[in-house]
Amino acid sequence: MGRITILCIDDDALVLSAMKDFLELKGYAVITAASGESALDIMSQRFDAAVLDYDLPDVNAEKVARCLKAVRPQLPIVLFSGYPDIPESTLREVTAFVPKGNGFSHLLTTLAGLIREAS
Repeated sequence: MGRITILCIDDDALVLSAMKDFLELKGYAVITAASGESALDIMSQRFDAAVLDYDLPDVNAEKVARCLKAVRPQLPIVLFSGYPDIPESTLREVTAFVPKGNGFSHLLTTLAGLIREAS
């Protein structure tokens, strides 16, 4: 199967870079997208899971998650956000929610469990 690839979507360049570095240190390949629109543009690439910020400036996270699931229904999607009031409709579109305040370690644990379940 090769290395597991994660699509990371966040409009905060510092968070995106730190998340990429952290996940790569843990052995994952990482594709990044700095907006919802750019994530939709690269949906044809191969990836095994997605990490999605809620507060994107262009296409909202709920729509991005819905589009990802339409193409890959079994894709694990983790909403990784510091936004305080995530709508229930958005939470229904993702596989898991990890608050950014919990850090990358909690994100890693969640991702690893979801990827294991999906394979």
